[in-house]
Amino acid sequence: MKILILNGSPRASESKTLKIASSFAKGLNYKNEHEVEIVNIYDCNINYCKGCYYCWNNEPGVCVIKDDMTLLIEKFLDVDIVIWCFPIYAFGMPSKLKLYLERLLPIDLPTMLERNDGGCVHAHRYKRAHHKYVMICSCGFYSKTNNCEPVIEQFSILYGKKVTKIICTESELFNISSYKVKIDRYLDSIEKAGVEYCNQGSISEKTKLLLSKKIVSPELYMKVANESWGID
Repeated sequence: MKILILNGSPRASESKTLKIASSFAKGLNYKNEHEVEIVNIYDCNINYCKGCYYCWNNEPGVCVIKDDMTLLIEKFLDVDIVIWCFPIYAFGMPSKLKLYLERLLPIDLPTMLERNDGGCVHAHRYKRAHHKYVMICSCGFYSKTNNCEPVIEQFSILYGKKVTKIICTESELFNISSYKVKIDRYLDSIEKAGVEYCNQGSISEKTKLLLSKKIVSPELYMKVANESWGID
């Protein structure tokens, strides 16, 4: 099985979210049977979509822009599991990862189809029935409320029941050494979720509940997070 981690953090290999995704991938690959590749999107040469529809009208499936997306699209289509990994910026994904998403246009057809939920969608150019998706994101707030809903909805629309979502709140704690034990314990639970996903294609309700628990109380988190920025 091939697993692709799309790391959308500007911090690249220093990303806190990548630590979470790497723990999940470690669980997925606990038998060392799978091929795992990490792509740091901010290290890639990805230009803006021109909106020219060359990939639909002139040379179907081929983008007119010659940059790293040519290879990245091949990687995307060639794997079994795509892990979208990113911190939440302004209630969405970081800009370059959104750019990557927009540049996936060549893998779809201009043909419109009606969705089961009453909306519409473009047909796939290539068969992707085997694809599974995991969305792993972190945020600096202690709550998902009025913060994470846009990306949760976006990935639900993109991939429906084929996507599993993991959201880590209180991510500022990753940078504070005194909370290392608690963070390591959280990452152990993430790894366990990866093992479960590998074995049964989903995460158990017990582990989901474990991952949804606050690492520290909201009151303590706000105090610690503010102090980490030098705010009294």
